[in-house]
Amino acid sequence: MGNRIVLDLALYKDNAPINDLVIDNILGADFRLARAPLVRFTLTNVLRDARTARSIMKRVIYDHTIELPRINPRHHMKPYAFAYGVSAREGDAGQFFDRLVKVDVRSGERWVWDVEGHFPAEPIFLATPDGEDEDDGILLSIVLNGETATSYLLVLNAKDMSELARAQVPHHIPFGFHGAHHPALPSRRTPRVQCVRVCAHLGLMWL
Repeated sequence: MGNRIVLDLALYKDNAPINDLVIDNILGADFRLARAPLVRFTLTNVLRDARTARSIMKRVIYDHTIELPRINPRHHMKPYAFAYGVSAREGDAGQFFDRLVKVDVRSGERWVWDVEGHFPAEPIFLATPDGEDEDDGILLSIVLNGETATSYLLVLNAKDMSELARAQVPHHIPFGFHGAHHPALPSRRTPRVQCVRVCAHLGLMWL
């Protein structure tokens, strides 16, 4: 954006979460999720001499934990309005990520999907091919049902976070960090299919 850079981050106060996510710590009775609010840093005068250009503005967009944030990929490196991520219920210290949130980065307004005892993974945004609005599309997330110990692919309306569908699998899918959506796999032998790559902690898993 000309002579400035805008950075939106899930901001931790230190690097403690790296060790917090060791499995023994997660399973411990004292486990607590570290807070990571969504914060915007605006760096101005970036083309000036670094020794004299130290103008940085900080603004809290969403004052509660949001992790694995994603946006409509059509807006990468451009101004955007909506961010999506995993979060946890306020006041439930020690609870693992158990909700999906949509945040309007302009106003701080939020929309939430959550089901008690269900634990979603990183949301992936798929834009409507002919959509006009930034949030025209769907969200995909792999969710663990804590009651049945099985997982499902969740499909949400990205505009209002309402549930559209679930694709159940008869087992659990390990938690991961980042995934990607590939629109199609062209092949002469098989029909075009859609797939989601889920990066598990110890390897890759394909659906």
